[in-house]
Amino acid sequence: MNLYVQILSQLQSSDTLQMLCLPVRMASGQLGGEAKVSSGGKLRTRRFESVDELISDLAASQFNQLELGYKAHNCMIRGLPIPIESITGLFTPSASSHLWLASEEFPRGGNRANRTRRLNASAAETALSYFKIDRKPSILELVFGLDRSNGQEQVLDAFADWIAKEIPENLLELGVFGCADVGGPEYFVKLETNVLMTADIRMLGKLWPPAYPELGRKFDTLHPVMFGGTSVCESIAEALGNNARLVHSRALKNFSVIRLKTGCRLNELRNLVSNWMLLPQAKPSGEILKAQSAGSP
Repeated sequence: MNLYVQILSQLQSSDTLQMLCLPVRMASGQLGGEAKVSSGGKLRTRRFESVDELISDLAASQFNQLELGYKAHNCMIRGLPIPIESITGLFTPSASSHLWLASEEFPRGGNRANRTRRLNASAAETALSYFKIDRKPSILELVFGLDRSNGQEQVLDAFADWIAKEIPENLLELGVFGCADVGGPEYFVKLETNVLMTADIRMLGKLWPPAYPELGRKFDTLHPVMFGGTSVCESIAEALGNNARLVHSRALKNFSVIRLKTGCRLNELRNLVSNWMLLPQAKPSGEILKAQSAGSP
């Protein structure tokens, strides 16, 4: 069973790298692992002994995507009896972020893979400039591999309570928000891979660029677990009534978690919370569609 968590921030500085520390809260000490970095059309792999060390190095550089394989020894989500088997992360800085390496900085030429990465970076930048969007959230996708003896609803309940209690205080300044879903092995992340099986639940997967700046004040759609600013979470929870449970963070004053009731029908509930959802979103047409297609990952 895989727990798929998305954490986003509209902040455009290198401070968004602090999101990489979240899995450390599940361990008895620092987490090491392996990092694969895509930067300037090239890939490089490095090992790290602590996430703090990795963040320090990355903050002084620019790149386009980062895959992390955390060592999951002795990692647990409080409330679940079975340890986490694996943790994989995929961090994608926004093309508007200070961390983003602009396509014009890529070396010219190279092999086919190098040229493709430069074209993809250019397309991401073009999508924002065409729509005159000055910011898009950076995103960390985390996949936690868990033993099947944990029930899906049990996992979601435990994660909702855990993140409300354990989210680090330094993430408050990042204004983080996001969601969690649970599934099988089809829920995974991989460097430079657009996973089709998670297309329907990725927060940035179906949104047109004009909606990007609204994320944080709104969500893309309903998820079993959603978290973010207290104001928007309270509004959604109030509209859902008995169909949701609201959990306030003990550490952060402006951070809350929504856990949808087991067995509720999402399609029926979406009408109740449409004021805080971005989907469904009207499709642009003509030249606008061409620009969005060019900016697809």
